Amino acid sequence: MRKNGVVFMKKFLDVILSLALVAGLGFGGYYIVSNGVVIDQTTTYYDPSSQPMTEEVTEPENQSNILFENEEVPNTEVNNGHLVLVNSNFACTSEEANLVSLYVKRLEADSHSFGVRDESLLVHEIMADALIRMFDDYSTSTQQENVTVVSGFRTAEDQQRLYDEDLEETGLDYSERVAPAGFSEHQTGWCVDFDIDGDEEEFDGTGVQSWFLENCYKYGMILRYPEDKTEITGIQYEPWHFRYVGFPHATVISNEGWSLEEYIDFLKGYPYDGNHLQITDYDGKIYEIFYYPMDTEFESTLVPIPIGLDYEICGNNIDGFIVTVDTGKFDDSEPVPTDDEIAGDADPEQPENWEEHPEFEEVPEEDIPEGEEQEGDAPEENPPEEENNEG
Repeated sequence: MRKNGVVFMKKFLDVILSLALVAGLGFGGYYIVSNGVVIDQTTTYYDPSSQPMTEEVTEPENQSNILFENEEVPNTEVNNGHLVLVNSNFACTSEEANLVSLYVKRLEADSHSFGVRDESLLVHEIMADALIRMFDDYSTSTQQENVTVVSGFRTAEDQQRLYDEDLEETGLDYSERVAPAGFSEHQTGWCVDFDIDGDEEEFDGTGVQSWFLENCYKYGMILRYPEDKTEITGIQYEPWHFRYVGFPHATVISNEGWSLEEYIDFLKGYPYDGNHLQITDYDGKIYEIFYYPMDTEFESTLVPIPIGLDYEICGNNIDGFIVTVDTGKFDDSEPVPTDDEIAGDADPEQPENWEEHPEFEEVPEEDIPEGEEQEGDAPEENPPEEENNEG
């Protein structure tokens, strides 16, 4: 009886251990920790028979605790989105989708703050909305309404015609001002050109026009061809050419003084299976960004996307996708003042540690002898009128 009891107990323990092992494997099959986040493995894959379920990755330095699952994205989408890089090395092959008439959108918004060439000027709808907000704010800030959007989306035929016209005008074998068909950002629908009403002046980004260069990032736009980046972009300085790249990318590019070429290359340093880029935008919203390479072995790529959070997947028009996650969090801390702001607020007659210098202590009014005033407190006999710089 003792021997039978031992055998029974051994079998019972084996059953318990087997059940525990199956349960553990079953749970482990649903979630694994990758990149410091939990990844859902129950997603249907493009080719389960030949494509690995997941790859082992090292744990990153920052852990976002965002849950991710996979979304199957056609590889053709690498050529679409507001972060596509189009230049002399990377041709435009994006699809003409979601383009709207900026002229009509402006009428629908009842905006009178800027002009549009005609009804045929097309851009992506999200850019049209951003342009309307930007021009309305520009008008409110500067009391100006003299800027017109003169160019937006162009077909390959339109671009080639402009290229040929420039060659005829200059007599050169190649154009230094117009990109050939297939290599112009205008074929993406993500950029526009500005001009000033009338023929007396051009949009040069100076004076009151500098408002656009200083504030366009707040509307998801950048100056695409800066004056100090011509060797990188291959295009001469164009203060009138603005490109929509979305949030928070416009803030990063603007703050760092980068070209789009530099930014796209920079993002490759933040792959999904490594350290993600965490950005606090100008309005305090916190984003997480990472790069995911296109799977060239299949027609689609399984791109990790966050569960329960807003996100965007943009192709870079080269070799992969950029995923931007709105974490839903805000940075409520006070913005750090710039050196210029600190210098502007400082009293030039007082050192930084003026509290430690008795000679700079304020004297209470009751301690000032009658008829005397503190140095610097004497009013001017005829103070100058304040200058009005608006305009």
